[in-house]
Amino acid sequence: MVKIVVPGGISAIFEPCICNNPIMSGARGAGIGVRDAVELELEAKPSEKLEIQNIINGEPVKGGVGEIAVRTFFEFLQLEPNYRVVIDQKISIPIGSGFGTSAASALGIVLALSRELGVPLTTIQAGDIAHVAEIRAGSGLGTVSGLVYLGDIVIVAHPGAPSVCMVDRIPLEFPDLVLVVASKGRVDTAKALADKGLIDRAYKFGKLAVENLLKKPTMENFFRISRWFAENVGLLTKSLSRTLDKLSRYVVGAAQAMIGDAVFALVWKEDAEEVLKIIGEELGVEGAIRYPVISGMYYS
Repeated sequence: MVKIVVPGGISAIFEPCICNNPIMSGARGAGIGVRDAVELELEAKPSEKLEIQNIINGEPVKGGVGEIAVRTFFEFLQLEPNYRVVIDQKISIPIGSGFGTSAASALGIVLALSRELGVPLTTIQAGDIAHVAEIRAGSGLGTVSGLVYLGDIVIVAHPGAPSVCMVDRIPLEFPDLVLVVASKGRVDTAKALADKGLIDRAYKFGKLAVENLLKKPTMENFFRISRWFAENVGLLTKSLSRTLDKLSRYVVGAAQAMIGDAVFALVWKEDAEEVLKIIGEELGVEGAIRYPVISGMYYS
């Protein structure tokens, strides 16, 4: 049995870049990592045929990105899939809320299978397989690439799988910030990505958002552009907008997670409880304090 812990990736801006080749397909965009999002245990034993049991937070799950990640692993590496694969996942951040849980799950499964079956892979090689699984599942576009190169505020400047994308980062200016995250409920990512109107708006405004962020890559500009993007794409609800307004005096920055009915905020530790209180009052849900993924570089 192999155990692995994988970070999540909270997206705030995305520009869909969809083509027939899943390796080249994906998205440009920007977001921030969250530590220890998915804890995963995987065991694979020889079997007459491929059998997959995927358990998420105690509940069996059929199909989805987890099963597709297993099948894509065997297909890419041209291995006979004669195994019974049992996956037990504990996901500690909201699922279906734009927090990158499907990407983290796919990447964790591929890395765990690599170790369990003694088939060595680099992180980028594993990332390519997980990226293709996400594209096939319709559960995301470019979050896996952001996870492979995670740290600080991530900008995916060129789309595609980890082996072909280009990822840049805006250093987080302070080492002791925390993330506060909260979700009102799940959004069906596959259904949202099938909405042509949404994709057209995300392409138009996502392109401008990424270009403007690259021109002025600061934390403040990241959050300002993230809100502008959510408003123009038509995803920012009145309740989320009101919540972001009320949070503004207590946070370094806050934004809506893509694609989700959810918010995230970078906060000084001493202000985290007040931020949680506001979220509870405005959204009627309980938020959580998490930690961002940082590169180790910061301004003193």
